[in-house]
Amino acid sequence: MDPDDLLKIIIGLVSVIVGWLLSQTTVSFRSWFQKRKIAKLLLEELKDIDRETIRLLYFHARNLQHHGAQGVGDHAAVGISNPIFSSYYKDVLLHLN
Repeated sequence: MDPDDLLKIIIGLVSVIVGWLLSQTTVSFRSWFQKRKIAKLLLEELKDIDRETIRLLYFHARNLQHHGAQGVGDHAAVGISNPIFSSYYKDVLLHLN
């Protein structure tokens, strides 16, 4: 084996190792950014749910006052939706702390 063949083998091995390292860091960064994005969306949705529960509290307080005045309301409350919480909570739970 002459030095030129040895150099080609070393270059091939180094390029394989560098390519593998780049692919691993790319996957790691992609999953980190995705978890960060989902955590941000989950926290934003939890804030929205908090606002919705306050709105529903006022709605039901108003209905109780209306019922106390012997009135009958012709409206109903809309439920709270939480698509991000129900879809991604288990994925982000460990990364919130």
